[in-house]
Amino acid sequence: MAARRLALRPRAPAAARAALAAVAALAAGCGGGHGATTITLTYAKGAPIESKLLLGAAVDGHEQGDTAKIFTPANLRAMESVDLGALSYRLRTELGVEAWHWSRGGTWSDPQRQQGYWTGNGEGAGGITNGYRLPRRGNTFDQAENGDHSRVDDGDPSSFWKTNPYLDERFTHEPNSLHPAWLLVDLGREEAVDSLRVTWGPVRPEAFTVQYWPSGSPLFQISTPRKVTVDWQPLASGRVSESQGTAPLGGRRVRYLRLVFAGSRYRGPPTADARDRIGVSASELYVLDRGRHDLIRHRPDNHQTVIYTSSTDPWHRASDRDPNYEQPSFVGLARGPLNKGPILVPSPLYYDTPPDARAWLSYLKRTGVSIRGVELGEEPDGQLVAPEDYAALYVQVAREAKAIDPAWPTGGPSFQKYYPDWVFWLDAHRDPSWMHRLTNYLRARGASSLFNFFSFEWYPFDDTCADPLPKLRAEPGMLKTVVENQKRAGVPTTIPWMVAEYGYSAYSGRPEVDLPGAILDAEVVGQMSRLVPHPQAYFYGYEPVPLISESRRCDTWGNLTLFVTDDDNHIRYRAPAYWAIYLLSHHWADRRPAYPLASTQGGDVTSYPLLHQDNSVSVLLLNKSKTARTVALDVKDGARTARLRELQAWQYSAANYRFVAAGENGHPALDRAPARLSAVGQITLPPLSFTVVRSRL
Repeated sequence: MAARRLALRPRAPAAARAALAAVAALAAGCGGGHGATTITLTYAKGAPIESKLLLGAAVDGHEQGDTAKIFTPANLRAMESVDLGALSYRLRTELGVEAWHWSRGGTWSDPQRQQGYWTGNGEGAGGITNGYRLPRRGNTFDQAENGDHSRVDDGDPSSFWKTNPYLDERFTHEPNSLHPAWLLVDLGREEAVDSLRVTWGPVRPEAFTVQYWPSGSPLFQISTPRKVTVDWQPLASGRVSESQGTAPLGGRRVRYLRLVFAGSRYRGPPTADARDRIGVSASELYVLDRGRHDLIRHRPDNHQTVIYTSSTDPWHRASDRDPNYEQPSFVGLARGPLNKGPILVPSPLYYDTPPDARAWLSYLKRTGVSIRGVELGEEPDGQLVAPEDYAALYVQVAREAKAIDPAWPTGGPSFQKYYPDWVFWLDAHRDPSWMHRLTNYLRARGASSLFNFFSFEWYPFDDTCADPLPKLRAEPGMLKTVVENQKRAGVPTTIPWMVAEYGYSAYSGRPEVDLPGAILDAEVVGQMSRLVPHPQAYFYGYEPVPLISESRRCDTWGNLTLFVTDDDNHIRYRAPAYWAIYLLSHHWADRRPAYPLASTQGGDVTSYPLLHQDNSVSVLLLNKSKTARTVALDVKDGARTARLRELQAWQYSAANYRFVAAGENGHPALDRAPARLSAVGQITLPPLSFTVVRSRL
């Protein structure tokens, strides 16, 4: 089907122009106040936006026991008060390299041993559900708890890593050479490597080559497509026997090695399940220096030598249940007070099977819950998933979703934050652009109609110790550059673009529970209102949680949240993020479509205006400097310009909130609701503040 556009209630652009022209005629010639910076709002023909999508909320999985403590009646009432809109249900297991048992009931491919490939049946799916560790895991690290490890260097010769069988030609219906299996090892520092040996699991390759990375790091590249020049270099051809592979490495000094495999031969015990017999598997890797010393740390934890692999087999056992990965009740959320509209749902992709995805989506259809879209996978860039591998799995699951309900939009890939682009190692065309390669893959297979929205996460700052003010000033340009790069990469603007999660940082720190974090939250929403035609954004931090510390560089405590709690998740106080979202949902936006207006920007002061159906204008004003700024607001329609005179405003600054850093007991010394004020012709913005101004045309 064609890419589906979200339906918005239309309002004639001509009517909006007439309203602005009336203001210009009535107020022409009004001058600004002395010393005020003038911000000009300009009507531009365009599509309206839906605030319930722009002011959405993400709800995530949690650690063992936390779900019940978070979603109490008192906490739900507090969360509901901020009046966020559509929900996005996040899938924590996809980040933790775990399978998700969304249903307590289901079937195993090997039911006698309670192991194999799991397919849920929807029984008891309304309660808390869990993740399951994958005993054929390849990666040392993951994007969640890092509670597991690679089986390639765990020191256990009976364990092994195996690739995902759904990347085999039996399921992709294309040559395996398009989805090569690989294993990457990071030795931690440059070493003179003499040889390597790898022992096989039940499925061995027919051949393999060894490559090295010549300079810098191949992990999580941050670059623009035109500047990527480094690529994997050939080092040796491996020799394959039935039980192991060996390769001479010649003493070259390297830090990163990659083994790339070709072909497949099953050498394990008899099995009727074809998925057990395809792919590649490896039990243990040994890299030797010239003194015949093994450079690999073989440990059954993530202090082992770091390994990454191209994919992981979702095979697991009933005994692999991980109670520390809790997903909240999907039905409870979807039918509860927090859900204000159709919900964005996930579908597992890397660590599940298409049959189980089909069962999950069929179950969703039976519940009758209104679905906004189906997001496939989560953060593939953080897990070094190749765009072609993601696309091959994406097509399989998206087709399952469309077979269940052709009207469901499918999309992804919910990137992590990387600036200024998302890239991968060069392909045969020397193209590093992740999204360009994904859209090309879909187009070449006649599957572009399966890509109905583009999603990414936005946590722009890893450093929560540094002064946040320069970061706040830089952020608008960062997000704009990302959007422009993705447009150049071929992501269509005819489909919705969504920020699936956003916040100051993916790491905890004081800015998140102080004014800078709240200003950034408001800025992201304002930016998305005019960067793309069909924006959606989902605030991350809906759940009340305590302060935590993650930085090794400084003593900073914070969290992404609207409400800071004690360790039992009882709310202690509102974070400034609460008031930023509250002002946006109650005064900047309403529940009807609105037109974003263009506006001039003034360095430390940024503005985001909306024109509403009742002929009023609301403007989000952010002052990111240490000094107060006075602004006047002009409305321009063609050659006519008018000053907005009667201003109603809601304002939040250090006059309302002052945070006292005290470790886990950090708290506000001053905690007041936003000030409400009226002004004529101009308004003063306090240092480090956010203000919403409303004026009727």
